[in-house]
Amino acid sequence: MVRGGVQCYHFVSVDQVTERAAGQIRLRVGRTESVPSLLTSGQIGYSVNEPFRGRHFAERDCRLLAPLARAHRILPETITRDPKNIPSRRTCERLGAKLVGIFDVPPDHAMYRDGRRRCYRFAWSPE
Repeated sequence: MVRGGVQCYHFVSVDQVTERAAGQIRLRVGRTESVPSLLTSGQIGYSVNEPFRGRHFAERDCRLLAPLARAHRILPETITRDPKNIPSRRTCERLGAKLVGIFDVPPDHAMYRDGRRRCYRFAWSPE
């Protein structure tokens, strides 16, 4: 899949009990100038649908992506989060990701247009 001019893998996370989509996760494997800011654009992006939150789907999905990231030689992986998204920050902490910094979102970035002004940037080196 190509998203915004960047090659990435996109997976849907499925709850085994209900067989419903629990969320999604993407692994960006390419780099391009079309990504407005590498400081605010992570290599892993995930979301969990409301009924499935709090069950560690994002953590599990990140761990499942680790071998694919290794195959593409993109470790450590970068995860960026909105500072207001506390559950996502906890996911990064459970993964053992290290906070690299807090960055301002550039005005030309899609996140800025969505009202977000800062982002946390984590580096994750899965074992």
